[in-house]
Amino acid sequence: MEEHPTATPSDLLEQARSTNRAAVEGDVLKAALALSPTAFEDLVIHLLGAMGYGRGDGRMGQLERTSSSGDAGVDGIISQDPLGLDRIYVQAKRYAEDRPIDRPKIHEFAGALLGKQGDRGVYITTSRFTEGARLEADRINARIELIDGRRLAQLLVTHRVGVQAEQDVTLYRWTKTSSKPCRRRHEHHRGIHPAEVGDPRRRRQRRWGTGSSTRCSGAPTGCPLGDHRSPGST
Repeated sequence: MEEHPTATPSDLLEQARSTNRAAVEGDVLKAALALSPTAFEDLVIHLLGAMGYGRGDGRMGQLERTSSSGDAGVDGIISQDPLGLDRIYVQAKRYAEDRPIDRPKIHEFAGALLGKQGDRGVYITTSRFTEGARLEADRINARIELIDGRRLAQLLVTHRVGVQAEQDVTLYRWTKTSSKPCRRRHEHHRGIHPAEVGDPRRRRQRRWGTGSSTRCSGAPTGCPLGDHRSPGST
């Protein structure tokens, strides 16, 4: 990470955060690629749950993996209501980056949605989508959200699936401490009303009236004004 001479601590922290985020996203995607197809489907279902889909005890909907039950073309179902009338179907494919999802795969998934009278789906892969696949997803009547490997990694990190926060950093900055509040207290102890602090003439009249030394009992240790001695004192 290159440090610019004029970079502020906030700039450096943001650079470090971006570098760390990119590295972790790369690690997460590699780990996802190393999973078995079944484990990857479980990961996707876990992610959708972390994103808030299918939360609760079933009364407000549920999230289930279906590929193990032989539900062809669909790996998961998000039920948005207790009766399962409002559903989103999920397809998860663990493919290498050099094996993109093409148009026929999207067409097959759209057919699976049609067979279930569904009109919404999510297609998630560790790979990427070809231009033809994206055009097919836009063309068909059903709404299909495409999530490629890069976006998948971002979502996993954002929702802390497979990752954990390691360290929080707090930055501090120096702020000039104003002596005005303290000075008002000291002037008040010397017989000058706080309202007169801004009037030099009235302050002079009272200041030269005594030669005593006064320490503000309310002043904190190390107060910039310290002991207050009038000009006539020794």
